[in-house]
Amino acid sequence: NRFSKTILSNDLNEPMELAAAPDGRVFFTERSGRVYVYDPAAQKTKLVHQFAVKAVERYLNGLIGITLDPDFAQNGWMYFFYTTNTGTQYHQNVSRFVVSPE
Repeated sequence: NRFSKTILSNDLNEPMELAAAPDGRVFFTERSGRVYVYDPAAQKTKLVHQFAVKAVERYLNGLIGITLDPDFAQNGWMYFFYTTNTGTQYHQNVSRFVVSPE
């Protein structure tokens, strides 16, 4: 009875990972490159970014990792691990993005 279940989304395709921010927002990803955020105040989930990823072949993983910087509350830094889809060459990347508070 100390826990409560909150459904973030009922309609996901290959969800991979999630990260909870200190302000209560929950960021989560799909392998296809979609990044969502759940806003607990509004009790709504929205798509916030779509990476162009390659996720269909054996070693091309799509968007598989998300983590928040230890100082996320101050700097808004979020890191993603993904395989880019840029023509005939594919690269695995770790990239940092800045997220606004809203």
